[in-house]
Amino acid sequence: MSKIISLVIALAIVVGPTITLAQGTSTPEQKLLDRQERARSHADEVFSRLDNAIERLNKLLVRVNTRIAKEEALATNVVAAKVAAADAQKAIDNAKSSIEKFRTQVVAAATSTKPIQAFQPIKTGLKVVIADIKLAQKKIVEAIKSLRHKPATATSTEDGADE
Repeated sequence: MSKIISLVIALAIVVGPTITLAQGTSTPEQKLLDRQERARSHADEVFSRLDNAIERLNKLLVRVNTRIAKEEALATNVVAAKVAAADAQKAIDNAKSSIEKFRTQVVAAATSTKPIQAFQPIKTGLKVVIADIKLAQKKIVEAIKSLRHKPATATSTEDGADE
């Protein structure tokens, strides 16, 4: 019986570290690679969301510009709508160019040995991109509001007859 116990203990000593290594304990290099991969995948997800938001705003802006053209054909004053649509387009273009700039920076930051510090300027810059997207949305809303027809105001006509 003592031979079996000593054999089990010997196996536990020899095989134990390899089992724990295979179960999830990894080397510092592997941890760094895992962190870099998580950072890269998170950045890809953020960029995907921003790209989708910009695409939705572009589609909406195309519809607003079509509506502006129709109203302009009807000789409606669309100056405010045109200005708001142009501002929205400018904000969208700024956001697109900033995203492309940060996309290239993410590659360098993800391969850094200190990804948290490397991603700080990108994180700060993406806040500016989000502000541009919000500005574009606000300008599109302004353009839509300025295109709405104002209902005719009813004037009361008093004929002096009381019922």
